[in-house]
Amino acid sequence: MSLEPKLLGFLCQNSADLCADFAGMERKSYAPNFFPVRLPCLGGLDAFFLLKAYFSGADGVLVLGCPPGHCRYKRGNETAKRRMQVIQGLLEILGIGKERLDFVWIHPSEISKLVEVVNGFNERITKLGPCGFFQSEDQAKFHWMTELKKCDHCYQCKEVCPICFCKRCYPESFQNFGLGWLVHVIERCTHCGACKDVCPQGIRLFEIVQLLQQKMSELNLLPLSFPLPQGSEKAGIVNITK
Repeated sequence: MSLEPKLLGFLCQNSADLCADFAGMERKSYAPNFFPVRLPCLGGLDAFFLLKAYFSGADGVLVLGCPPGHCRYKRGNETAKRRMQVIQGLLEILGIGKERLDFVWIHPSEISKLVEVVNGFNERITKLGPCGFFQSEDQAKFHWMTELKKCDHCYQCKEVCPICFCKRCYPESFQNFGLGWLVHVIERCTHCGACKDVCPQGIRLFEIVQLLQQKMSELNLLPLSFPLPQGSEKAGIVNITK
């Protein structure tokens, strides 16, 4: 008998979350193991939230947002979808599988669609089984996750990276600094290779960055524009995101 998967959903309060309320009013039920989290706009859905869901035990994550052209904040839904696709690429590299993360457009009036999407996602994850990549001993499948688990939070990769200039390092609060740092710098990486040999645990960070950027290129995901620190041009750093 298959175990009931743990599903987490991020729902836009102006579309999918309204649908969930309407579904309750009409007594249309969806999988009870689906836990919805309401967001004012999916544009604020940080990539760390998506990753943290798996660190917290989720077997699958479903992101439900406004259809194109219906976002009250103009392009928050499109930003969220793009961010989700980047994380899908990362999940594929880590061996978790991109099938455990999905994004669907939901209009407030599409109550039946919401129910079908959630129940369909539940069936898919049930067939895949528990995520459990932290407990697995399959080093061949979870090669890169096994590598990143070696991270001892020494922060040397951050110290040598020319684009790390935050006064407060956000990834330091993440459960696995190496993984959090990769997500933080992937859009701005200048391919200097400074992180390549500095890790005392021998984690090949630069290789993972290259793999993820290759997946982004295959999906034609243009990087977002990030500002570089003042004076970086004199140091020979080029903003590849422009």
